Amino acid sequence: MKQIYHSYRVLFAVLLISAGLQAQDKRDYAWEIGAGIGSTNYYGDVSPYRIHHLKDVYRVYRFLEFNRHYVNRPSFSLLAHKQLNSTFGILLQANALQFSMSDRYRRANGDLKSDAPNFARSLNFQTDLYDIGFDITISSNNGRVFKEDARFYPSVHLGVGLSTFGVKGDLYDQNGTRYDYTFPGHINDDNFETDLRELNTEEGKRYSNVTPYLNAGVALNFRLSQKFRLALQSDIKYSGSDYLDDVSKTYKANYATPALAYAARPGYNVVNPATLQRGDNNGVNDIYINNRLVILYSFGKKKRKDDFKAPVVYSIKRFDFRRPDSIRATRQDTMPSAIRRQNFISARNRYLADSIRKVDSINKTVRLADSLKQLTNRDTSLRQLIDARLDSIQGDLRDIKTVIRNQSLMQGYQYLRFQHDSVARLSERLLLRRNLTASDRLQQRVYELQKDSLKNEMRTLIWMSQYPANDLDSTLLEWRPSNSNPTGYSPPFRFNDTTIVTQREAILNRHQQQADSIENQYRKRLERLQTRLDSLQAQETRSANSDNSQSSTKRDSAISDDEAEVLREALEEVEPTETDNSELDSLQTIVSNNSSAIESMQQRLKAARDSAAFYRRTLYARDISDTDTIVEKRRWYEKVLPRSKRGRQQEELTDEARMLKRQEAYYEDQTRTMNRDIDRLQRANRLLENDFDRLRRRRNDRVVTSAPAVVVPAPVNNTDRAEINELREEIALLRTQMLKPDTSSDRTPVVAPVVAPLQQAGKDSVQMASLRADLIALQKELDSIRRTPAPVVKAAQPLYDVSSFPVISVYFGMNAATLPSTQTDKIAPMTAVAKQNKDARIVLKGFADAVGNATVNKAIAIKRINYVRNLLITQFGLSPAQIIIEDPEIPVVSGARRANPLDRRVDLQFK
Repeated sequence: MKQIYHSYRVLFAVLLISAGLQAQDKRDYAWEIGAGIGSTNYYGDVSPYRIHHLKDVYRVYRFLEFNRHYVNRPSFSLLAHKQLNSTFGILLQANALQFSMSDRYRRANGDLKSDAPNFARSLNFQTDLYDIGFDITISSNNGRVFKEDARFYPSVHLGVGLSTFGVKGDLYDQNGTRYDYTFPGHINDDNFETDLRELNTEEGKRYSNVTPYLNAGVALNFRLSQKFRLALQSDIKYSGSDYLDDVSKTYKANYATPALAYAARPGYNVVNPATLQRGDNNGVNDIYINNRLVILYSFGKKKRKDDFKAPVVYSIKRFDFRRPDSIRATRQDTMPSAIRRQNFISARNRYLADSIRKVDSINKTVRLADSLKQLTNRDTSLRQLIDARLDSIQGDLRDIKTVIRNQSLMQGYQYLRFQHDSVARLSERLLLRRNLTASDRLQQRVYELQKDSLKNEMRTLIWMSQYPANDLDSTLLEWRPSNSNPTGYSPPFRFNDTTIVTQREAILNRHQQQADSIENQYRKRLERLQTRLDSLQAQETRSANSDNSQSSTKRDSAISDDEAEVLREALEEVEPTETDNSELDSLQTIVSNNSSAIESMQQRLKAARDSAAFYRRTLYARDISDTDTIVEKRRWYEKVLPRSKRGRQQEELTDEARMLKRQEAYYEDQTRTMNRDIDRLQRANRLLENDFDRLRRRRNDRVVTSAPAVVVPAPVNNTDRAEINELREEIALLRTQMLKPDTSSDRTPVVAPVVAPLQQAGKDSVQMASLRADLIALQKELDSIRRTPAPVVKAAQPLYDVSSFPVISVYFGMNAATLPSTQTDKIAPMTAVAKQNKDARIVLKGFADAVGNATVNKAIAIKRINYVRNLLITQFGLSPAQIIIEDPEIPVVSGARRANPLDRRVDLQFK
């Protein structure tokens, strides 16, 4: 209220000044009346944003935004305006306004702003306000800034007024049921049915609904014609009450009924019992902003084209030479700067010429005094009078020199003041940036040093101007008698016309030397700072290059999936062949077991690589949209901070970042181990294949010594054909040996009787029949072997050590309880291991954000756990007995905290 009272006094003074100016302006200005329509915004205890510091000033733009969810009806205005002179005027206005707001703020697209400052408090209100006010307007179409008949010109207005208001709240739905704000989403029906002022929700007596206000507004005016004017206006009104939203200070210690307690605290926020704080209670009242479009009509007569316009008359600058230290000028408001500068130079030259004439007159007086001293050598009283006159003359000379010296000092002071203001503007512009880099902070430090140096120089000039100038010549200004003078006295001094100019040039040269030395010092300091900045940028570039090389090395260290697939197909091409040897069966069994082991090892390798790739992406924040994460902060600190601070920052990493680093190192170690196991199995398989080939060749090379020659049907394969050919050759050899004559006797061969061949033929036929029978039996045995499939030994499925299997984390979206396909694929390796190990158990543990209500976050975490459990049972076919559910973990933090996407997850781990 005191602020508003003082504002009334200031406004009254401005009104008196404008009335005085109107007396000087004889033109007649007409009244304008108009009406406006628009919307009203609000800033106070229920606003979704805060403006507490200089860095928050950029949020003032939200005074002009339009959100349809909080504008139930437009605001209306009636205005009357009277221009007093070319610049000042008065404005009378009456407004009917309505505005609303909620702690559970909805954006223009309908989404809830869950990170609002008081989201859990869940207060809402709608205020109907009526006010009348009186304002002083300042227009820019005064002939100096804009033309008087300009089509477009801006204006501002300042004023005070009186308002009355009523506050209502939306506490119940259409069925009269209270709202449960623990449910997510927007649940209000936007029907404000409860009068909050009558409930008296806060401690103390009921507040008044009639209060004054202060107004500051700006308008963009468009002149449509001489009668009509269109204006876009925005009024920022500071209310004398902090209860426009029914929120200001503290809760009551006790409420009479539960309904009153619910009206004061409908949400689930935790109240501090020591303070019982309900509003901000920061001493700042509520503010409402009326943005409107106004059309105004003027009652003045229409201007004629032949209206006379008086020319601009300039006055001449006058000087009072009786007081050299004060130069007074007449009114120069309408004089151009070039004319004022020329008048000032000519006046200064005239002043210097008058000063020189004064010096000449003083010299004449001194010479006259010398003659008087010579005539009145013995008159002591006359000599004292002459000495006093000489002292006054010396004082006048010292004053003249002081005035000239002070003029030079003031020129230097104005130049330094201009430099100081320029550096200050650059510094303020740099501070308005949202994110300051290292170079910006260094530049800010340079600006501060420059401002301090300029202030010191300005203080030095002011200090020098407060003291009189030094004597022109101490040897000449002293009274010294001369022995050569017969009268006993000598003239006190001989003044030269150029003495003043010489002294002034000496002063200017001395100041120029000081300015040059200071400029050299700052130039050297700037060069050192620039060198430091270049070194920091080079260090940042080297750090970025080292990070890129490390990431490429990690990617190249893994074995490609294509090579593993080619190896698996090559091993699968080794088919077991027919054998009747136990050694061949054992070799075939070992080969099959190794193939199965390689396949399972490849599955584990793929699962580990998928998990490692995900954690690596998580660690470097490549698939996280929110940049305010632990990893992004760490990377930013590595770029900006020096090495010593960077080391300390690495030690202060959170548990989440350290866990991700350990998991990444674990997966890289597992990948290297699996690669070595696959190489070892591949070498063992190659040795087994070589042994298998040698055994088969040895089996093919063995010789069968007894088998009759028969005609065999079409062989099935090359191996059987070779065996049959060998048998045929052996039978032919036996037949040749049996039919070969006996050459060991010395007797002359004679023709054997007919009986012997018949007997031998009978023996041969019996032997051939026996061989043929054996061959037929052998052929049947070979046919049965060919028809019998080769024995396939099923490889035993290896059991995994589930205790060494890594933790799998799947991540959810904001307030989501379903997983995308990219997160679902991460569960497949773990389910494959769980199917092979029936005794293994998968433990599910859920997490949620620390932002918002803990009860709501716990409910969301339970939904996510149940979704993952159903996914394991329905999609991956696991038994419900293999799944164990643990209680979700909700972190509890003090103070405000931003949402962390790494907290919205479910961890899967073998037990």
